[in-house]
Amino acid sequence: MVKRTLEHLADLAHGLRGSSQRPVWGTLNGARSSPSCGTPCHARVRACGGLLLGLWSILAFAVQIDVSVDPNPPPAGESFRLAFVVKGELDGEPDFSPLEKKFEVLGRNRQTALAWVNGKHTRTSTWVVEVLPKNAGPLEVPAIAFGDTRSAPLVIQTAAGGPAAPTEDGLFLEVDAVPRDPYVQQQVTYTIRLWRRYELSNASLSEPHLNGDAIVRPLGEDRQYEAERGGKRYEIIERRFALFPQASGTSTIAPVTVTAQVLERVTSLFEMFGRSVKTRRISSAEVTLNVRPIPTEYPANAAWLPARKVRVNELWEPPELRVKAGDPLTRTVSLWVSGLTSGQLPEILPATVSGLKVYPDQPQLKEDKQDGLITAVRQEKVALIPTVGGEFALPALAIPWWNTETDALEFARAPAQRLIAVADPMAAMQTAVPTAAPLAPTTPAVAPTPIPLSPAGPPDWRAWQGWFAVALGALLGWPASLLWVLRRRPRQASSSTAKDRRVYEPPLLRTAREAVLKSAWAHAPATTRSNLLAWAQAQWPGVAPVTLGGLAAKVTPALAAAIHALDFALYGRATPPWQGDTLATAFAAYAKTVVARAPPPPPLPKIFKLAS
Repeated sequence: MVKRTLEHLADLAHGLRGSSQRPVWGTLNGARSSPSCGTPCHARVRACGGLLLGLWSILAFAVQIDVSVDPNPPPAGESFRLAFVVKGELDGEPDFSPLEKKFEVLGRNRQTALAWVNGKHTRTSTWVVEVLPKNAGPLEVPAIAFGDTRSAPLVIQTAAGGPAAPTEDGLFLEVDAVPRDPYVQQQVTYTIRLWRRYELSNASLSEPHLNGDAIVRPLGEDRQYEAERGGKRYEIIERRFALFPQASGTSTIAPVTVTAQVLERVTSLFEMFGRSVKTRRISSAEVTLNVRPIPTEYPANAAWLPARKVRVNELWEPPELRVKAGDPLTRTVSLWVSGLTSGQLPEILPATVSGLKVYPDQPQLKEDKQDGLITAVRQEKVALIPTVGGEFALPALAIPWWNTETDALEFARAPAQRLIAVADPMAAMQTAVPTAAPLAPTTPAVAPTPIPLSPAGPPDWRAWQGWFAVALGALLGWPASLLWVLRRRPRQASSSTAKDRRVYEPPLLRTAREAVLKSAWAHAPATTRSNLLAWAQAQWPGVAPVTLGGLAAKVTPALAAAIHALDFALYGRATPPWQGDTLATAFAAYAKTVVARAPPPPPLPKIFKLAS
């Protein structure tokens, strides 16, 4: 409407400029015309009237946009309403998308009022937008476009004292972290408490987040109880998390946020119908942790276990540890740890035992939550088979761990055991060898009687016929012999090929091996750790170690030493930068010895078949 009025006014102004080009005091037949009766004078008067009419139309149909805040000033962290009051005719719908940069738009509605006063028609449209600030501090409402018209920007100052203050009368957050100076990979119990005196609905709580690498696990269900503070009774909702920082140094837990709709309580019956619902967002304070590295007195070749309690339990079947040679024994060892996850527990039993065949089963992992701590159990079961009779000594188990309550090194132990294998008597008789050779006969030897030679006589033609048959068979049988030799040669060649078949490496294993070497040569400790564990999953699917300590127990001593050096560099024990040359060399040598072999090729089909 305003645009059309401006175009009409421009046309009127153009007509006025055209009429002014004519002389006001002209001559007609040589006589002076009167200034009050000439035709040009009337045209100018009409143009001036049109100009005044256009100006009046602009003033009558001009759009006016007012922006207001309710309440003003708004409380910090609470939702409030922005009202855009538009007087006049609009040529488009409003675009409230610029508000989403600074606010969370919770809802909006429109109200329109029409009025006819003293012959004048007026239209008033009001858009009410409920918003929740995303950040604290002064709030800026940007200009909003209503078609070709824009509202003026507005700066809002929030009320002093936010709802996160403990002295606030209805809703605030408290957080706590224990301990504040943990060791690397030690559990930190992070507790969030929401104190409220309002009824809440549609509440949501963000999870804690550390600025460094960490594992976050929830600790059980929420707790609800009541407590008093400042002479007022509060309902408290408590939620706990277990945090495991993975790197030493200073780490910060970012503030957590609660967003909820709040229904204020009433103090009398008359206020029941005036209860207001507001959306509020409150945040906690941030918490700083000072994460300590692994102590220097901890064994260098052992997996790092910072815990509150560690126990080892061992069971045998049969329990008397006495079997026949060739019969199996089952050994079950369980490692129970309080304050760690199951993925942090190392391998327990050795891979080999001198004089015994070892057949390990897949380890069983389990986690639980007790008294605000994560408890983990790793159970390993192996079958031990003695091949010969005798006694076998099994060494004691000693698993080092760091007691976080006493801040000292301790060992979880299982005693040494002695296994007795009884040889099978039947097998001994079958494999027995005579101790002495049989005695020679005592009777004197008698000289053999000589056979008398027959006298010479005429030649025996039957003997010559026999030799002739042998010669004829040899002459006719050499082709068959040659054919037999030719048929035997490919069979021997294929047999030698089967014995000397080439080594085959699966594509997945080859890709994992190349990734380890690439990151090691690039001296990237964190990437090398991830690539090593990925390679272990490809090499031992289902029973792969999940920690560097577990992987070091399965490889050669040279590679194990390089893996321990990588472990020290990751967790803050190594001051110089880590160099991966040694690990890359040891890993490349070890990887060649553990790749799989391709199955032997099937035998070639027979071309010739001998007749039976």
